[in-house]
Amino acid sequence: MQIVLVSLYNLKERGGKGMEEAAENRNYLAQRMADEIHEIIRVLQLTSYVEDGGEKDNITVLKALQSQIHTKIGAAHEFLNDAAALRNSSGERALRSVLTSAQRAAEHLPPAPADAVAARVRSGGYNADQLCDERQVGRGRDHKALKLAAELGTQLNELEGTVNEGVRAVEKQGGRTMQARLETAHKWLLHPAADAVTRVEGQKAINSIVSQGQRIADGLQGREKAEVLQQCGEVQRLADRLAELCAAGRGDSDEARALTRELTDKLHALRGATERAVVNRVVEEFIDVAAPLRHYSDAVAAPPGAAGRDAELQQRAAALRAFSGRAAAAARTVAAGAGHHKRLADQLLHYAAQVEKLSPQVIAAGKIRFYNPDSKVAEEHFDNLKGQYSEAVLRVRDLCDQAVDPLDFVRTAGELMQKHTYLCEDAIRNNDSQKMVDNTSAIARLANRVLLVGGSERDNTEDGEFARALDAAHRRLQAAIPAAVRRAKGVAQADRAQLPHWRAANAEIIKAASEMESALGQHYAPPPPPPPPPVPAPVEDNLSRLTSRLEVSAPPRPPPPSAAAPPRPPPPADTDDEGEDIFRRQPHPSQPILVAAHNLHKAVREWSSKDNEIIAAAKRMAILMARLSELVRSDSKGSKRELIATAKAIAEASEEVTRLAKKLALECTDKRIRTNLLQVCERIPTIGTQLKILSTVKATMLGAQVGMPDYRGSEEDQEATEMLVGNAQNLMQSVKETVKASEGASIKIRTEQGGYRLRWVRRSPWYQI
Repeated sequence: MQIVLVSLYNLKERGGKGMEEAAENRNYLAQRMADEIHEIIRVLQLTSYVEDGGEKDNITVLKALQSQIHTKIGAAHEFLNDAAALRNSSGERALRSVLTSAQRAAEHLPPAPADAVAARVRSGGYNADQLCDERQVGRGRDHKALKLAAELGTQLNELEGTVNEGVRAVEKQGGRTMQARLETAHKWLLHPAADAVTRVEGQKAINSIVSQGQRIADGLQGREKAEVLQQCGEVQRLADRLAELCAAGRGDSDEARALTRELTDKLHALRGATERAVVNRVVEEFIDVAAPLRHYSDAVAAPPGAAGRDAELQQRAAALRAFSGRAAAAARTVAAGAGHHKRLADQLLHYAAQVEKLSPQVIAAGKIRFYNPDSKVAEEHFDNLKGQYSEAVLRVRDLCDQAVDPLDFVRTAGELMQKHTYLCEDAIRNNDSQKMVDNTSAIARLANRVLLVGGSERDNTEDGEFARALDAAHRRLQAAIPAAVRRAKGVAQADRAQLPHWRAANAEIIKAASEMESALGQHYAPPPPPPPPPVPAPVEDNLSRLTSRLEVSAPPRPPPPSAAAPPRPPPPADTDDEGEDIFRRQPHPSQPILVAAHNLHKAVREWSSKDNEIIAAAKRMAILMARLSELVRSDSKGSKRELIATAKAIAEASEEVTRLAKKLALECTDKRIRTNLLQVCERIPTIGTQLKILSTVKATMLGAQVGMPDYRGSEEDQEATEMLVGNAQNLMQSVKETVKASEGASIKIRTEQGGYRLRWVRRSPWYQI
C-alpha cells in the first residue's frame, strides 16, 4: 500500500500518465485491507462459533447459522424495543451476533441473495452503531433513535427470511456428491412405485444432477457444451415423464420400467460426459500458465520510442485479461464437479476470484510502469502484483490438477498429444514452420503437465511398487522431451534429415506418457463389482432337488432318529440397530443437539458396525448425544449427575474414535488421504473435552430458577446452553468427517499381514433394495 501511495504522489507531482491506474490500484488495496481488518474484528467479536471449514457442505453450515439467527433474533428485537437498553448489553451482543451470522451465511448463498444480505448487514451495522451512540447520551426515545430501531427490526426480519430461503433452496439440491445423488436416484428407479418419500428424494437427486451438469456446461464451449446440455435435457425429460406415470399410479407399468432403464443409462452417460469435459478443460486451459503474464511484462518493458509499442501493450493486456477469465471459469467448472471434496472446491472458488480481481490490477500497474519507465517505485509495485498474480494462477492450476482423476488427466493429455502429432505431420506436408513450432510446443507442454501429475502421485504414495513404476515412466518421459524439442527445431528450419529423428523422439514421448498411464491404471483400477444378492431359499431348494434328480447314484440312507432332544436353535442375528429407536423420527429444529446427533446417525447407519470399530463408536456417540439433548431440555435437579456422566462418556467415545482413526491413518499409503484423516480427527478430543466442561457448567444451572415467576432462564444459562449447542454440533460434524475420511483411507492401506483393517459393508446398498 505504501508503494502505490508513493507512486500516486509522484505521478501527481509530475503530472505524468497513469494517474487513473494508480488510483484504481489504491482503491483495490484499500478495500482489500479494509476487508481483512473487518474479518479480524468479526472473528474477535464472536460470542459463539460455527466451524464452517473442512468438509461441511452448504446446507450444514447454513442450518447452523440459521439456528444461531433464530436463537438470537428474539433478544435482538427486545433490545431494539427497549429504549433504555445500552451498548454492551446482552441484547446488543445478540444483535451483533445476528448480523455476523447473516454475513457468514452470505458466503454460502447464491450471488444475488448473497449481495442483498451483505448490503443489509453493512447497513444494519451502521444503524446499530448510530442507535447505540444515541442511547449512550440519553436520546434513546428521540425520533431519530426510534426510527433507527424500527429500521433495524425490519432489516433483521429480512435477513432471517433471506437465510431461510437460502436453506430451502440448498435443500432442494439433493445429496452432496454426484455418487450420493446417483444412489438416491437409483433407489427410486429400482422401485418407481415406491413410497412418496423415496420418489421425492429421487426426483430431487435427479434435478440436482441436471443442475450441476448445466453449471458445468456454462464453462464449456463447442461440441462438449452441446453434448452435456443434450444429456441434461434428455435426463430431465425422462425424469419428468416417469414422475407423471408414478403420480398417476402407473409406476409398475411396462412403460415405467422401460423409462427407468433408459433413465439409468442416461444418468451414467451424463456423469461420464461431465467428468470428461472437466478433465479436458483442465488439460487444455493450463498448458502454459506463465506465457500470458510473461508476454505482457515484455510489452511493458519495451523501450520508449519502439515501433508499435502502444498497440503491443494493448494486445498483450487483452490476452492476459482473456486468459484470466478462462482460468477462473475453468476453476469454477472444476469446483462444480468437485463436490466430493468441499475444502478443495472452496479453495478453487477463492483463488479463481483472486485471479479475476488481480488481473486488472496487474494490467493497471503495468501501464503505470509503461508510462513511467524510470520510476523505481512503479517497477517495484508492478513486480509485487505480478508475484501475487503468478502465485494465484499457479495455485489454481495445482488445485485443478488435484481435483481431477490423475488417470483421466494423463489419458486425456496423451490423446491431445496424438492430436498435435497429427497436426505436426500436416504442417510438414504443407511446409508450415509456424504451425510445426506451435504444435510441437504444445506436445512438450502437455508432456511437462504429465510429468507434474506423475511426480505428484509418486511423491504422494508410500506404495513401493507403484512409486517405482511411476518413477521409471517419469524418468523416461523427462529424458524424451529435450530430444524431441531439438529435433523439432531442425524440422521447422526445413532440415529434412531431422524428420525421422523427430518422429522417433516424438514417439518416445507418447510411449513414455502411455507407460505413465499404464502405471496409474494398475493402481487406480476400479474396485471389483459387488457380490450378487443371495439366492432366495425356495430357489435354492428347487436347485438342490433338481441336482439330486440328475445324480446317478441314490443318496446314502440317513441315520435312524435318536431319542435325544434336537439342538437349540441359534440366537437371532444381530440387527445392528440396538438403542437406535430414538432416531426413528425426524427431530424438530428446536432441538439442535438432537438434530446434530440425528445427522451423524443418518450418515453412519448405512454401514454395518460389525468388524468396524469406528462405525460402532460413532453410533454410540450419536446415541449418547441424543441422550444429552434430553437431559439439557429436562432442566431438573435430578438430571445433573446424569448430564455430567453422559458428557464424560461422550468425551471418552471421542478419544476412542480419534485413537482408531489415527491407527488407521498409520496403515494408509496415500499421504494426502492420511494427512486429511489426521487433520479431521485431531479436533475431536479437544471438542469432546470442551463439551465435558460446558456440560458441567450447564449442570450447575439445572433447576436453579425453576418455579420463579416469569422464568425464562438467566443470561448466563442461555449463553451456556448456546455454547453447549454449538460445541455439540461441531463434535458431531467432526465425527462425521472422520468417518468419511476413514472410508477413503481404508482403500489405500498397506498389504502386509497383521495390519489394522476395517470392513465397510453397506447395510442396504441400492443394488440390493
